[in-house]
Amino acid sequence: MSQKDHKFQVSLSIKRDDGNAQVFYKQDGQRFDNDITIKMKVQTSYKFLLTVRPSQKIKLASLKGEELEMTSEEVNSESTNYAFEWNSNNIPVTKKNRRLSFNLILEIQNKGVLELPLQMKFYHATETNHSSWGKSLNSIEFNCLQKTGNSFIEILSTVYRS
Repeated sequence: MSQKDHKFQVSLSIKRDDGNAQVFYKQDGQRFDNDITIKMKVQTSYKFLLTVRPSQKIKLASLKGEELEMTSEEVNSESTNYAFEWNSNNIPVTKKNRRLSFNLILEIQNKGVLELPLQMKFYHATETNHSSWGKSLNSIEFNCLQKTGNSFIEILSTVYRS
């Protein structure tokens, strides 16, 4: 790592927008691209809460090719907090033994592009059994490295927190 390389952390939490209801995740082993699946519902609004430490400016956030609408931004000396809205209206229910992989793409001012890989399974909006089985997702922590001269940011490690 050179003197100008820059390490930082992005913490992501996802809540259903109907009263901040919990989202769940489960270990899938190595059956899919990612070994952890986030359980979501179709026809549902979600709030993505991001905390970047140390403080960084996110210029743009997108998921599945759609720019996310920023609903709030809070900056202090240690971190920047963002809230984005996303709706799963155009996502089909995921078939058995299948997963969908989306990248949450963040364009960070003066750093570059960070792609956060998310593996998801979508259930019917009214489904309550399988969609809430597993661990409640408190946050996903991505430890990142922006190397001098690179426009893409590397993810060093990912930790799911219940």
